[in-house]
Amino acid sequence: MTRPLRYLALLLLVVQACSWAIQAEAPNYKGEMIPVVVGINLVDNVGNKYGPKVVESLRVWGVFESIIYPYRSSGTQVDAVITLTLDALDRSGAVTASNILLGIGTLGIAGQGTDAKHRVTAVVQNQNGTSRQYTAEVDSYFHRVSGMRDEQIAQRTRYLQTSKLAHALAILFEKDQDSFTQGRR
Repeated sequence: MTRPLRYLALLLLVVQACSWAIQAEAPNYKGEMIPVVVGINLVDNVGNKYGPKVVESLRVWGVFESIIYPYRSSGTQVDAVITLTLDALDRSGAVTASNILLGIGTLGIAGQGTDAKHRVTAVVQNQNGTSRQYTAEVDSYFHRVSGMRDEQIAQRTRYLQTSKLAHALAILFEKDQDSFTQGRR
């Protein structure tokens, strides 16, 4: 192998090892706690990978005084019951002409991207029987970089999407705290 080819091979190896994925930071909720105890039921149409993580984010961020999940109606007295429904709206990771050209143009360093879109619907029923519905949709684009395994990409996708879904809900809930406190015990 000639000297220039060795340098080129070494350069490609270094660039390949140093490649990284451009990804948005997961949001972190810093709002006020809603002083109620809620029970949460879950309808997760995304293979039960998203719902529990959305609930855990709401719990960790202290959105409510207390969260009982999964909620059983014969259990603890709560101020409101939230039924969360999660759906995947679109998931595309198809190889397109632009992805192929990007891969060729960057000598295989850049790869295809994945677009993740999800919707969460929360139906809140307070103690006096009043129901209120909230809906949020979030999407994220993940640029796949060589060297990243599919499972790594899937984990990052789930983490970012569940954080975004929980954050959107927390903001909706905070703006409408009265829905939770009407008919409070």
